[in-house]
Amino acid sequence: MAPANAIDASSYANLDEVVTKRLSLALRIDVAGRRLCDDSTATLTLFARVAGVAAATLDIRGLDILEVTDAADGAPLDYAVVPVAGKLGGTLRIAMPPKFAAGADATATVVVRYTTDGLGGEGGAGGACGWLTAAQTASGAHPFVFTQSEAIHARSIFPCQDTPSVKFPYTTSLTVRSPLVAVASALAVGDPVSVSGPGGGGWVRYLFEQVVPVPAYLVAFAAGELVSRDLSPRCRVWAQPSSIEAAAYEFAEVESLLSTAEKIAGPYVWSRYDLLTLPASFPYGGMENPCLTFVTPTLLAGDRSLVSVVAHEIAHSWSGNLVTSASWTHFWLNEGFTVFLERRIIESLHGSGVAGLSTYAGRQALGDYVSSVGESHAYTALEPVLVDDTDPDDAFSVVPYERGYNFLLHLRQLLTPGDDPAPFDAFLRYYFSRFARRSITSDDLRQALAQYFPDSAATLAAVDWQAWLKAPGGLPSTVSVDESLLHQAHALATAWVATTKSVDRVAAATAAAVAAAATEGLAGWPAAQLCAFLQHIGALTSTTRGGTPLDSSVVSALDTAGHFNDCRNSEVRALWLRVALAAHYDPAVANAKLFLTSQGRMKFVRPLYRLLASVYPGGGMARALFEEHRDRLHSIAAKMIEKDFADQSAVGAVA
Repeated sequence: MAPANAIDASSYANLDEVVTKRLSLALRIDVAGRRLCDDSTATLTLFARVAGVAAATLDIRGLDILEVTDAADGAPLDYAVVPVAGKLGGTLRIAMPPKFAAGADATATVVVRYTTDGLGGEGGAGGACGWLTAAQTASGAHPFVFTQSEAIHARSIFPCQDTPSVKFPYTTSLTVRSPLVAVASALAVGDPVSVSGPGGGGWVRYLFEQVVPVPAYLVAFAAGELVSRDLSPRCRVWAQPSSIEAAAYEFAEVESLLSTAEKIAGPYVWSRYDLLTLPASFPYGGMENPCLTFVTPTLLAGDRSLVSVVAHEIAHSWSGNLVTSASWTHFWLNEGFTVFLERRIIESLHGSGVAGLSTYAGRQALGDYVSSVGESHAYTALEPVLVDDTDPDDAFSVVPYERGYNFLLHLRQLLTPGDDPAPFDAFLRYYFSRFARRSITSDDLRQALAQYFPDSAATLAAVDWQAWLKAPGGLPSTVSVDESLLHQAHALATAWVATTKSVDRVAAATAAAVAAAATEGLAGWPAAQLCAFLQHIGALTSTTRGGTPLDSSVVSALDTAGHFNDCRNSEVRALWLRVALAAHYDPAVANAKLFLTSQGRMKFVRPLYRLLASVYPGGGMARALFEEHRDRLHSIAAKMIEKDFADQSAVGAVA
C-alpha cells in the first residue's frame, strides 16, 4: 500500500490534508500483562490544511480500536480499520464532523478508545514497548516497561500521524499498579494520585505535559520500580533502587555537559534534563527522549569515564528534538548535527585530541559499513530513497551519523577556514533558532547557509551537494582533525604487536619489560585513547586480516601495565576481552562471563558470545552460559544471540 501523502513515504496518514495540533494520551498500562488496557484513549486535535477534507487517516499497528467519538459532544464518529495495510502497519480512517470540511482552518478533536492484544510481540504494543519480566530487573520483584518509538513505532502505542514532519505538544496520564512508578518525555504535573481500576484499587495515576511540540516518535514513557536523585536544579537521574547511588555518582557532571552545550548551540528550551538508567537487560545504548533521556546501565563505569557518551543525547535536545528532519530520508539532519555538536562539546571539555579520537573511530565505523554492504548500496547515501512501504529501520546505519558529521565538517572548513570553531558555532545557534520547533529538509539547510554566509555564495555554489547527499559510497572528501592521541595509541599498539613478532613466542620477561615501559603512559590516558589502543591491537592481530593473536604471556604483561581485566568501563572492557580471549588469557574468561551475565546490551553481548563460541572449541561454554542466563535477557537480544549460534558463518564451526 502506498502512503496517502507526498510528504513522508513512511506514513499512511493523509498529511497533505490534515495535521495534528495537540495530543492527549490517557493510558492504563498493565505492565505484568504486557498490554494497554481497554480504557486507554488518545485524544487528537486535528487541523484541516485544505478545504473539503472528509476524513483523517492515522497510522496504527496492533491496536484494537474500540470506539471513536467527537470530543465536542461525545457523538460517535464513523471509522474504518485496516489492521495491516503493508509493512508499515495499518490505518484508522475517521470520518470528520461536517464542520471540518467547511474550510482550510477548521479543527476537530476526536477521542479514540483502544487496547492492545497483550502479546507484547510484533502485534500489539510490543512494536514500541519493551516489556521486561521481574526476573529481568535488578530486584527481581516487579516487571518493567519502556518505549522505543523511533523510527515508526509510535503507531503501536497510539493512533497518530507517525511522521517527523508533524510536531505537536502533548499531555499524558499514565496509570500503573503500585508500587510501580511512571515517567515520561514531558514534565510532571502535580503529585501521583491513587485511583481505582480493574481488580479494585492499587492503581496510581501520573500526569505529564510537554509544551514544546514533538513528533510522535518522541512521545515516550517507562514504568517500573524506580527512585530518583537530583543532580542539579534542572537535572535528575532515575534508576532502580539498587543502582541509584551508582547512577547519581556517574552522572553528577551532566549539568556541566548541558551548560557547555548551551554555550555552543543556544538556550536549552526543555526546562529539565533527566536521565533514566534502564535495567541491565536493556538491549540498546540510549534514546534522546525530551526531558528524559533513556540510557544503558553499561555507562555506569564507576569512574565517570563514559559520561561523555551522554553528550550525544544532550546534543539531540537541539538537533532532532528541537529541529527535526521532515522525513526519515532526511534523518541525517538529526544525527549529523548531533554528532557534530557532541564532538564540539567533547572538544570544549576535553580537548581536540579526544574529539579527534571520536572522529577517527566514526570514520572507521563508516568505512566498515560501506565495505560490508558495498559502495553502490543505496543505503550508503546520505539521503537514501525510501520507496513506498519501506520500513526506515531497514535503512538505519552509521551513515547519517558519520557521513552527516563529515559533511558538516567539510562545510565548516569551506565557510569558516582556520582552527577557531567559534564562527561556525555562531551559525549553529542561528540554525537552531531559525528552525526551532520545525521539521526541515536539506534544502532548508542549504538556504540557511546561503542567508547566514551571504559573502560565500561562490563557495556554496561549488559544494558538490549531489555527491554528499545523493551518491552512494564512502566520503567524498575528509577534513583533517587532531590525531595526536590516536597516533600515540597506534604507535604503542604497534610496538606491542611487534614484540610478539620479534620472537615466535616472546618470553614473559621480555613482554614484562615492554609493559613496564608503557605503564606510566597508559595510566594517564583517557578511555577513548585506551579504546583506540586496544582496537588497533585487535586489528593488527586479527586472523581474518592475516594477523596472529598475541601470546598469552604478552597479554598478561599488557594486563599488568594497564589493569585492563579490572576495568569497569564497558567500551574498554569489550575491546580488551576481544584481545585477551583471542590469546586464551585465562583470567579474561571469568571476566567475560561476568560481563555477559551482568548486562544485556546487544552491542556487547552479541559479539562476545560469538567470540567465546569461536575461540573455545565446540562453542559449548558460550551456549551453556547463554542457556543459563537467557531469561534475564531482553527477548530481542535473546532472539538475535540464538540466531548467531545457529549461523555457522557468525560463530565458526559450532558443534
